[in-house]
Amino acid sequence: MKRNPSIELLRILLMLGICMIHVVGKGQYSQRWLANLLKVCVPGFVFISGYFGIKFRWRKVLNLYGVAFWAALIGTGLEVSFGPEALQRDGVGFAGRVFANMRTFWFLHAYVVLMMISPLLNAAIENLKLRSGGGAFVFVVFLWAWLAGIGHTKEFVFPVEGFAAESPLTLIGIYIAARWFSELGLENNLPSKVLAGMFCLCLPFAMLGVANYNSPFALTMAMALFVLFKRHVKCGPWSLVVAPSMFAVYMLHSTFAGQRFLLGAEDYLMSNRIPVYLMFVIVTAAVFVSCLAVDMARRGCLHLLDNMVDFSRRRGSK
Repeated sequence: MKRNPSIELLRILLMLGICMIHVVGKGQYSQRWLANLLKVCVPGFVFISGYFGIKFRWRKVLNLYGVAFWAALIGTGLEVSFGPEALQRDGVGFAGRVFANMRTFWFLHAYVVLMMISPLLNAAIENLKLRSGGGAFVFVVFLWAWLAGIGHTKEFVFPVEGFAAESPLTLIGIYIAARWFSELGLENNLPSKVLAGMFCLCLPFAMLGVANYNSPFALTMAMALFVLFKRHVKCGPWSLVVAPSMFAVYMLHSTFAGQRFLLGAEDYLMSNRIPVYLMFVIVTAAVFVSCLAVDMARRGCLHLLDNMVDFSRRRGSK
């Protein structure tokens, strides 16, 4: 499938928003309303995969975990450069710290689960019988599981293990909703003004903190944002080059070293009397750009290595 540069731009902006969630949602300068609002970036990222569909390959899984291991290795190496006490404090060695870093990548692991069962999901969605069962599944994810995670309602909802917002169930629900949305062509019945209105109506609920990853508000916002971008945003081919690094950006900045850099940058800028919201923008940009640069260097090295291997093969065949 040929990638759409505008959708790849949306993917980049969503990952930028995910970086900002960690900037504005952690530390002593946390602004919960803004972190809550930015949570739409996670379902938005998955909605793109669901709309176009995932074609499962074991090689894709191995590639993702290969990048995860590389990111954890980089993060652990940076920790050691900060001082060996980072490893001594937790009583683990270098290898143990690498593994601990990889354990923090919750979105990666949930996404891989989604990838591995996507063939079954795709087959079910392509079967029109999903119209009877799909609605029930959407109810489970975006009503039952959602209400079970909200402070004011969870005492009145039956709890179920695995209902957490940060779970494969949430990603599977978003994927099914997006595939359903795509297969039935529902966007053709939704004018842009209606979509913009739906997005705006959901904003207050998001800021109040009731639009978690598995909320109907987050799903509605992700859907509206996707269609509006698809219709109205134009972008050059540069986004096709940058977008493949987004998973690496997520993993690099999620390492313990990445989080330490993030919090340290916040403290440094605030000590220099930078306004808090400007500080959020600067730190987010610094985290995103630095992680992107590191991964672009990795991809450049791999591309150069591939070219050298191809050149050697061509010479050997002559």
